[in-house]
Amino acid sequence: MQENKIQYWATLTGRELGDKLVNKIENYYSFVNHSGLLTIWRKVYTELNTIFTEGSNIKTIGKNGEFKKIKINNLRSFKTNLMSLVSEVRPKFTAQATNTDFQSQSQTKLARNLLEYYLTEKRLEIVLKDVISTGLETGRGFIGLEWNPNVGEIISVNPDNNKPLYEGDVRYTCYSDIDVIRNVYKQSENENWVILRKKVNKYDLIASYPEFAEQIEQLSYDFNDLERNIYVNHSTMKDDEQETVALYEFRHNRTESLPEGRLVIFLDEETILIDSPLPYDNLAVFSFDTAPLQDITFGYSVLWDLLPIFEAYNKLTSSILTNQASLGNTIVGMPLGANIDYHQLGEGLSIVEYNMQAGRIEPINLLQTPAEIFQFVNSLEGIAQKISGINSVRRGDNNSLGANASGSAYALFVAQSISFNVNLQHSWNMLLEQVGSSLINILKSFASTKRVASIAGVNNSYSVQEFSKDDLSLVQRVKVQVGNPLSDTLAGKLSIASDLMQKGALTAQEYIQVLTTGNLDTVLDFEESQNQLIEQENEALLRNEDVIALVTDNHLLHKQGHLTLLNNPASRRDPDLVAKVLAHISEHDKLGQALATSQGNISNYFATMNQPQGQINAQPNTAMNQESPSLGGARLPNMPKIAGSNQRLQPANPVPGTAQGNIQ
Repeated sequence: MQENKIQYWATLTGRELGDKLVNKIENYYSFVNHSGLLTIWRKVYTELNTIFTEGSNIKTIGKNGEFKKIKINNLRSFKTNLMSLVSEVRPKFTAQATNTDFQSQSQTKLARNLLEYYLTEKRLEIVLKDVISTGLETGRGFIGLEWNPNVGEIISVNPDNNKPLYEGDVRYTCYSDIDVIRNVYKQSENENWVILRKKVNKYDLIASYPEFAEQIEQLSYDFNDLERNIYVNHSTMKDDEQETVALYEFRHNRTESLPEGRLVIFLDEETILIDSPLPYDNLAVFSFDTAPLQDITFGYSVLWDLLPIFEAYNKLTSSILTNQASLGNTIVGMPLGANIDYHQLGEGLSIVEYNMQAGRIEPINLLQTPAEIFQFVNSLEGIAQKISGINSVRRGDNNSLGANASGSAYALFVAQSISFNVNLQHSWNMLLEQVGSSLINILKSFASTKRVASIAGVNNSYSVQEFSKDDLSLVQRVKVQVGNPLSDTLAGKLSIASDLMQKGALTAQEYIQVLTTGNLDTVLDFEESQNQLIEQENEALLRNEDVIALVTDNHLLHKQGHLTLLNNPASRRDPDLVAKVLAHISEHDKLGQALATSQGNISNYFATMNQPQGQINAQPNTAMNQESPSLGGARLPNMPKIAGSNQRLQPANPVPGTAQGNIQ
């Protein structure tokens, strides 16, 4: 059998691989130039940063300086609104483990807290928002994750070179389309490989790779390369001031043709710094996509559609400004022979004597800007709002709905913007899940030594917690839950708390807690934990596992939740499941009946606890030592114990719908 001599280019080595990688880079930049993509990216950058690129002054143009040019940055306003719409609701991560035992659940809680820690304390949230910003400008924004061994606390010293060894940490970087070289044309699967371009300090690079010091020192990055930079209006720099070099990182996924994957860090075709198997579970490069284009690996941003609209808007506004600035001052027509000194007209309130026979003094109004221009300017802004889905209310113009508009009308307009741009939110949620899962996986692989993180606890208090990769070994993946934007604002939380208080679901003390701390989660934890418990019990019943009912449960809520398992024909044809569910519901019924027939016992206990100290000693609490007569000498099962004793707590007040402890 003849041996297959066809070799995949990503399996090459040495100079052959270097030449191939450099060729991939050149082909990519050739495409973005000739396709017009780089021109679009540069145009968006210029319009968004108009003060930086064109100055902050109104410009005078024309042969004799007769025209005015003004640029109103509406594009940045729309971009800011789109960013806010996507990211205004802070993500709530939930980690999933391979098992449901106590250790697995503890690790998922740690993973969830660590993700919150990296979002806030480690500034991951800022980088992610930069990814949204970049994606809205160029169509796709990227984030790359990697393990950085040169940060954190010093844990030991390398015996070979006496350099310190650090605990290391995850590093994440935002990349633009122009910095992520990849296959231009889509394949059926995701990108198998990418080449990340990083702009790094050459002297830091020399310190990390001293054996390549000579090659690194000869290199420099050309910021004015028109084919490889979006913004190229940099001032000329002297050679001795150029400290930046382009560092390229080639990552290839684990595939049939490359089972171990590949990581190659290089400067050019001759200088390869690292060549090793891929150390991550995947490329660890993820994107925020605005609207993916067909057949090619680029996106389409709604900001691109707004460019010609605001170009016309600025031209018309400049035309109006030119007319107003040139002809806005009053011109006085004065007949010859009127014998008036023109200085008299500039002195304000004064008496002017003139020759009536020469004619009247009259103002000349040359300011006649057509109304159609103003109308068209307003219509252009309306068109931009329709294209982007960012309406006037979303942009802060509350008067657009009229003075008598209700709060529901405002909420509807805001909701319409969210609904219109739901694809952006889906892309954002997917990005968060991918980044969260990758971050935990990298920690599982590289966080060998114990390290500390500031973990949020009850009432937003923080504590330092120690962890290593072993404490995350059972975590499998990360999911994102996105809530209502209203519930993340203080006004929204107070509104929700007020509604709950009116319905009797919140006490005055809990409402004050929300008012003073702004934290609604703590007062809702009990209700949420009940619902979560019911869901977990349902999952256990489906796995044919035993679940336990406690007398403190909300029995009606549990019964309703468990009955949902039998609300489909397939479940009812499973006799084991039906028997398991009905037996558990029967357990709740028995505990509920026991609860209803034993009311009043604990009232003596609480009455005794409220007495003065001397009376408590003089009158021992007999209720704590008596068995419930209504149960014929039997105690309620699974009741919690009173602290400091072996006595179990008895229900305090009769439940609604009971009389003398018996269910009506």
